[in-house]
Amino acid sequence: MAAGEGSRLGKLTEKLPKCLLPVSGKPMLEWWLDACFSCNEIERVSINIHHMANAVEAWLENYFVETGSQVRIIDERTKLL
Repeated sequence: MAAGEGSRLGKLTEKLPKCLLPVSGKPMLEWWLDACFSCNEIERVSINIHHMANAVEAWLENYFVETGSQVRIIDERTKLL
């Protein structure tokens, strides 16, 4: 979900991973996580990261502090696909 390079988005993803690109003022990843946790049936999510992993991980740590949501990060060091 958060591992791709976003190469089709061109210059938009040169400095920011595609999952952190804003849509209506919020990163796409925040929209996805808020949707998952808003149903009150999902307690924890796992997120696969690769491209610009440090930026995504830092954002996720902040999200966890703000919301208390359970997020497990899977760092795909070598891209499998």
